[in-house]
Amino acid sequence: RKKLIVLFRNYAARLESDPDKSLDLLSSSIGASVDTVTKNISEMVSLGLFPNAFVDTTHNRLVFQNNNTAEIWRPL
Repeated sequence: RKKLIVLFRNYAARLESDPDKSLDLLSSSIGASVDTVTKNISEMVSLGLFPNAFVDTTHNRLVFQNNNTAEIWRPL
């Protein structure tokens, strides 16, 4: 779980600068497969690390339902 928190901080920082929240772009920027990134992001979403978010598998991106990316910085 500690490893997931470290990944979360890395992913969140990278996603913050990407208005599309693209999992393809995230995966290429960290050198991991899209499948691995999608699995990790899905686990983070299910644990509540990305509140009000879901993985859009059609467009391969992370979507925030209220479109407020500031929520990813809430304390855990």
